[in-house]
Amino acid sequence: MPSRPTSRRSSGFSLIELLVAIIVVSLGLGGILYAQGRGLQALNGNSWRAQAAVLAEHVVDRARANPTGSYEVLFADTPTGSSVEKRDLAMWKTQLARSLPAGNGEITVATRTDASTGRQFDEINVVVRWDDRRAGAGDSGSEQLRHLRVQGFRPLP
Repeated sequence: MPSRPTSRRSSGFSLIELLVAIIVVSLGLGGILYAQGRGLQALNGNSWRAQAAVLAEHVVDRARANPTGSYEVLFADTPTGSSVEKRDLAMWKTQLARSLPAGNGEITVATRTDASTGRQFDEINVVVRWDDRRAGAGDSGSEQLRHLRVQGFRPLP
């Protein structure tokens, strides 16, 4: 039997193998960190949406409690006055501005008639708007407004 020549080969990692392993681990960790950041952005956006829904329902409840009050307000309006509805609207607009980034709201009220009973009621439409760029909805150079629409009803006295 012929004997094989023995070569001196080192056992262990070469420098290239070590660099490849570091690159693979770095890419994996980078992907995990990116996914974590996107998850936090989505969570932040969802919390703003929940806050907008709570504030919209709150102002609809106030309108139901005051059936004779005029609760209409536009995005550009700043309600002033001493009546209950004006104070409610001013407080609502302030809460929107403090709770949401660039938060603002609009309320429209339309009188409708129930076809089956003939009774009239107010249909209240609330739109809450805020800037969602910080929640990762778009790049920093574009305007990313989110809208939440809530509809409520109140019987007329």
